[in-house]
Amino acid sequence: MLQVEELVAKEKEMQERLMLKHLTVVDCFEKKLSQKEVENWVAPHHQKFAALRRDVDDLVEIIDEFC
Repeated sequence: MLQVEELVAKEKEMQERLMLKHLTVVDCFEKKLSQKEVENWVAPHHQKFAALRRDVDDLVEIIDEFC
């Protein structure tokens, strides 16, 4: 059950980060920042999101092995 709880927590964290990314892009667009400024702002969030997605995929594989 702990792995399922971890998976749910990771998914919630990913959703929060995705929402943050969305809000950041909208904010940048509204401020009319240059493309480079937007990329520099979004890149770290994208990297964290990708890492979380890998973690979730790994947890799903582990859960599948037990089912």
